[in-house]
Amino acid sequence: MKQTKLTRILSLLLALVLVSLVFVGCQQEETSEKGFCTIVLEGNPATEYSVNLDKVTGTNGLLAVLDYLKETEGLAYTESAGMLTEVGTLKQDATAGKYVYIWTSVEKDFDVTVYASTKTYGDVTLTSSGVGAKDMTLTDGAIIYIGLYSWT
Repeated sequence: MKQTKLTRILSLLLALVLVSLVFVGCQQEETSEKGFCTIVLEGNPATEYSVNLDKVTGTNGLLAVLDYLKETEGLAYTESAGMLTEVGTLKQDATAGKYVYIWTSVEKDFDVTVYASTKTYGDVTLTSSGVGAKDMTLTDGAIIYIGLYSWT
C-alpha cells in the first residue's frame, strides 16, 4: 500500500515536471528583421525599453518609436516644434534652464558642433544628437538615451 501511494505521488510529480517543460520549450525568443534598439529614460534607476523595430510604424525616427511605446507601454511624451518637451517623468523647465535632451550611439546622428556632450550608459559612450527626434536614425543595436540637460 505504501509503495503504491509513493508511486502515485512520484508519477504525479513527474507529470507536473513534464508539463512544465512543455511550456518552457514552447517559449521562443522574439525575432526581428530590422533588429532592436534600446530607449533609455534617465532616472534613478533609469527605465530601459527594448524595441523591436519591426513593430514600429512610420518614418518619424524617435517619434515613431515613442508613439509605439505610448501605445504599448503607456509612455506619455510631448513634442513642440520638433523638440521633445516631456517624456515620461522628464519635463523641461525653461525657467531653470533644464531641457529634454537626447544622446545616441548612432554616429551618423552625432552633434559635431562645439556644443556636443557625451554620456556613458553601461560601457557605451553616447553623444548628444545633432538632429531632431523626428530625424533620428534607428538601427539594430542603437541606444537612445533621453534625459535632462542644464544650460546653467
